[in-house]
Amino acid sequence: MAAQQTLWRLTLDRVVAYPAPGTAVPARLAFSPDGRLLTYLWSEDQSLVRALWAFDVASGERRVLAWPPGSGTTDANANPEEALRRERERLREGGITHYRWAKDADRLLVPLNGQLYVTSSAGEPLRLVAPAEAPAADARLTPDGQRVVYVRERELWVADLAGGEPRRLTFDATATVSNGLAEYVAQEEMGRAEGFWIAPDGQRVAYAQVDEGQVPLYPIVHQGGAEWRVEEHRYPFAGAANARVRLGVLPLAGGPTTWLDLGPDADAYLARVDWRPDGHLVVQIEARNQRRLELRAYDVETGASQTLLVEEQGPWIDLHDDLRFVGDDGAFVWSSERSGYRHLYLYDRDGKLVRPLTAGTGRSTASPTSTPDATASTSWPGARARSSGTCTASGWTAARRTD
Repeated sequence: MAAQQTLWRLTLDRVVAYPAPGTAVPARLAFSPDGRLLTYLWSEDQSLVRALWAFDVASGERRVLAWPPGSGTTDANANPEEALRRERERLREGGITHYRWAKDADRLLVPLNGQLYVTSSAGEPLRLVAPAEAPAADARLTPDGQRVVYVRERELWVADLAGGEPRRLTFDATATVSNGLAEYVAQEEMGRAEGFWIAPDGQRVAYAQVDEGQVPLYPIVHQGGAEWRVEEHRYPFAGAANARVRLGVLPLAGGPTTWLDLGPDADAYLARVDWRPDGHLVVQIEARNQRRLELRAYDVETGASQTLLVEEQGPWIDLHDDLRFVGDDGAFVWSSERSGYRHLYLYDRDGKLVRPLTAGTGRSTASPTSTPDATASTSWPGARARSSGTCTASGWTAARRTD
């Protein structure tokens, strides 16, 4: 069936409206676990209210998987926590604004203004999970799609999608201490929005505990409404105290937290956290002056750690999301600007350099794949050339080059 094209009359009102003409495009694209569907958020009427759509890769058919109840999440109805998250994401769109697939199951999680809903590729009506008056934040499904982990009132919770009462996992949050939430610096300056990480087998969760007690309150006065009000946030000023962050691991079945030693520098940043296929936790720790980045692997059973590599350079180190594990033995692809250009390097599980994967004066990045391999691409500034290849456990294979 030929795609239908909607023509819009370009009026002065349309020109000054938001979204601007031609900018209401599909967003947050993701493949279903089986690769059959490409899902995305889109507004068919070119408004700010988005629905969740699916594109069938084989047939070319597209359909709506989920409509937002009412207007969904908007600036007008967002709870305070959701409003802050929208500001930090520079998000103006409403309706359905986020969704997540389970890694290994046909299950979709759709958070809407602090409440959690689930559906699947069949597009059945959204089903509410673990409802409560207090909003849930940063929710994620376990890989098997059977449970959802989320933060509510600064504590970690888990709920079985089959039913039953949600279970609280942490119990020590206060007005200044939170469990499972990324602190301001991580969200605003480091590109890390998440504060917990579910293990590949779905049996454990690693989480950040953030103590902002020493960070001063900063008042923001709102005078534009019918009544003025003061909004207070803990803001870490340059050179002043930062939040104290520590990293723990606990079982999703409940139990004590194993705290991991991040080193003696209390001002160091928890930059990135990833689970290795063998169940070790791989952590990036950056010095506050941003000139030293350490990659460590932790045994979550014992808390023992191993330094895999250290990057040191000035004037600062650019954080990246190019860590990719190759196969199941712990080998990994890492990107670095140590040569003056960002390139990819292959390391074994102990952090020994196997070989560089890219070279030259271009910029290389690693892309996620649905297989235990890593895909990379390299581009050269000022040119239209691009090469790409795939790194597997057995080696690097060039795939294509386009101009």
